[in-house]
Amino acid sequence: STQSTWGLSIRPMSLAPPHPSPEGDRPRSPVIHDVRMFFIRHGETDWNVLQGHYGLKPSRTEVDLHAPTVEEARARQERISADAPLNSLGVRQALQSRAWLRANLAQPVDLVVVSPLSRTLQTSIVLFGEPAPTAPPAGHNLMDVTLPSVVPLPVAVFPDARELSSRPTGRPVSALVADFAQNFIHGEEIFHRVPETWFKHSRVEPGLLHPAPPPPNPIRRDSDPSDDELMWGRVERFREFLVNLLVQPRGPRTIVVVGHGRNLMWLLGAEKMPLFSNAEIRELENPLDFLAQPLHEREEPARLVSRFIPNEE
Repeated sequence: STQSTWGLSIRPMSLAPPHPSPEGDRPRSPVIHDVRMFFIRHGETDWNVLQGHYGLKPSRTEVDLHAPTVEEARARQERISADAPLNSLGVRQALQSRAWLRANLAQPVDLVVVSPLSRTLQTSIVLFGEPAPTAPPAGHNLMDVTLPSVVPLPVAVFPDARELSSRPTGRPVSALVADFAQNFIHGEEIFHRVPETWFKHSRVEPGLLHPAPPPPNPIRRDSDPSDDELMWGRVERFREFLVNLLVQPRGPRTIVVVGHGRNLMWLLGAEKMPLFSNAEIRELENPLDFLAQPLHEREEPARLVSRFIPNEE
C-alpha cells in the first residue's frame, strides 16, 4: 500500500542492511531503468559563513553566537565548528529545494539517505517534514531548536556520507537521537548503522586502501595526501552502500541523498564538475551504471538529468 504526503506517494520498503555483491560480480542495470537518484547538499550554516564556502573568502560575517556570556559564546562557536546547524538562509534555501522537488517528483520517494550531522538531518527535515518548517529570523540558526516537523519517509543515516574532514567532526549518536529522533517517523531506528562515536576516526579504517591513489583534492589543493586517502576510502564505501541499495530486488527506486559538497563532488566526479551550492539538487543519469564503477576506474564524471540551485538570498 502507499500513502500520500506533500503531493508524493510513499512506497514501503525494507531497511535491512544490504549485503555486498560477490567478488567480481559487479551489478549492472539493464533491467533497472526506472531508478531516480537525487543528490542534495545541505543548506548554508554559520560555519560556511565563518570559513567561506570551500575555503573561499567569506561573503558575510554575521553569525549566530548569541549568548549571555563570552564563555557561552565561545562554546557556541566550538559547537558550530564541530556540528554546525542550518542558519536562516540555509533553511530558506532548503525550502526552495523542497518546492522544486514537490513540483518535479510525481513518483514515490522510497528512501532518503542522510549524513549523521545536524545540518544534513535538518535539511532533510526541511525538505520532507510535515508541516513545512519556517526559517528563523536572519542572523539566527537552528542550534538547540527543535523543528515541529516529522519526515514520513524511510530514512537511512549512513556514517560514510559524512563531511570529508581530517579532523573529528560530529557528535555522538545518543546526542543526535535526543535532538532528532522525534522528527522522523521511524525515530531512532534511522541511526542503527551509525556507531556511537562514529566521528572519532583513526588512520586505519575498514576499506581504506584501494588499487589506485585518490585524485588531487578538487577543493583544497594543499591537502595532506594521507588525509585524501582516508577520505577516498569513505567515499568508496559510500558508493558501495548506494549500489547495494540499487541492486536489491525490491529495493528503492527513487532515492534522495542529503550530504556534503566535498563528499558528493568526489562521489560524482569532482575534478570535472562544478562545485555544489548550498541546498543544490542534482539528479544523476543512469545511477546504477555510473555508481557501479569504482572511483579509480572512472574516466568521465556523472551526467545529470536535472539541476536546481536555490537563490542566495
